[in-house]
Amino acid sequence: MGFFSNWFKEDDEDIIDEKVEVKEEKPENKIKFFSKREEEVKVMSNLKYVVLKPQSIVDSQTIVSLIKEKAMVTFSIENLNREEGQRLYDIAAGATSAMNGRIEAVTDKVVTSVPEGVLIENLIKKSGE
Repeated sequence: MGFFSNWFKEDDEDIIDEKVEVKEEKPENKIKFFSKREEEVKVMSNLKYVVLKPQSIVDSQTIVSLIKEKAMVTFSIENLNREEGQRLYDIAAGATSAMNGRIEAVTDKVVTSVPEGVLIENLIKKSGE
């Protein structure tokens, strides 16, 4: 035996020969994220969904940071003038596009930034369809 074997000698009391069965609990409320290629499927249980009502164009920083975190963000531009509303929409659409997401219109003044892979069914019918 070597030099270290005297220090690390196993005692009969230290050896336990039992098999312990470990069961994994799977949370049932997970959200499946699908990529453009069907073979890739990610399952995540903590999707962040944020609803905002921006008061100025400065709130675009908050919206962009949430989009970068892959949160689903719904925001209204009704409190902004036409130019600020269009600018905020363009900023959010650009950030969403950069993250491979998409913009879904809820109403004329409310939109949702949807992260890549999140499936949203928009059942709101526009008049005339």
